[in-house]
Amino acid sequence: MDDPDTPLSRVLKVLACFAKQGLLSRALYSLLKQMLFCGEDRRVLELTHKHDLSLLLEPENIEMFMLLFHEIEALAMTEAKELLSPFFSDTTLDIAHQIASFASGDSTSESMSNGGTHKELGGASSLVYGEIEFDAFTKVLEIATSGLGARTKFVDLGSGIGKALMWVCIVADFGEILGFEIIEDLWKLGQEIQGKFEKEVGPLLRSCPKLEQVCGNFLEAASVTRWVDADLVFANSTCFSECLLDEIAATAFQMKVGARFISFTLPLKSKWFKVLYKERLAMSWGPCTVFVQERTATKQRIDAAETPPSFKQEEVESYEMIGIDEGKDGEEWISV
Repeated sequence: MDDPDTPLSRVLKVLACFAKQGLLSRALYSLLKQMLFCGEDRRVLELTHKHDLSLLLEPENIEMFMLLFHEIEALAMTEAKELLSPFFSDTTLDIAHQIASFASGDSTSESMSNGGTHKELGGASSLVYGEIEFDAFTKVLEIATSGLGARTKFVDLGSGIGKALMWVCIVADFGEILGFEIIEDLWKLGQEIQGKFEKEVGPLLRSCPKLEQVCGNFLEAASVTRWVDADLVFANSTCFSECLLDEIAATAFQMKVGARFISFTLPLKSKWFKVLYKERLAMSWGPCTVFVQERTATKQRIDAAETPPSFKQEEVESYEMIGIDEGKDGEEWISV
């Protein structure tokens, strides 16, 4: 019979504890176990070797516990990025940019035949293409999911080729992940990438959530019913027109109390959402301001100068605060 207290079994026990406490997503937990049982990959064992794992789970050793967690988390994130990055190579992103540029330049393009028109989504500028950066978006997700009541559904409004969707699959424990993309050729490319992702990476993650990409206008009635019940909605909205942002804000009113919404550059103009967090972060097209907002039960006073109440002043001072009324983030995003 195998010794239940071998170094390997102690490492597995610690990883299971990280997962049970919600520190590691189920997918990252599975990925680390896969690495642990790979004979040639000793990185997990090397990280844990310097710690006395028999003492690690004692309450008085919480600092050592968290130190090891951050080391393990960094390793897991590095491995996850290495797995996912090939699906979103520079060549693939260039193709996506070309597709979006063509669609934004021709309002009658057949590439939008199933998704609607430019007018329906507020004009061609709303179709400018940009992608999240893994590290920055991970930070945003950590803030947006902290204290979130449930993680039943995550939705991306304007999901492009699915980069954010697939990253959420790995780093966050949502039961369902849904994306809407109006440009049909982008959606088709995203479908191809998802197929490869599920075939090549899915077996390593074992417990992948339900992932779906929909080609269509997310403001159409049939689409709205599929995202207003989400626990967390994301919109890469830097280039969204003011008209489109207003329509999204009016529609998001239907979201349940406690649900959250991530937007880029500007917050939702709605007294039914309060800003929990805002920070200027680097994305693929340049820096932008990220807003995490929560649907409230009562109307809120919109005050651009007000510090988000959930953060202490010393925490807020660690990043540059951007006033709500300052408008767009500048011209850096044009570099996409």
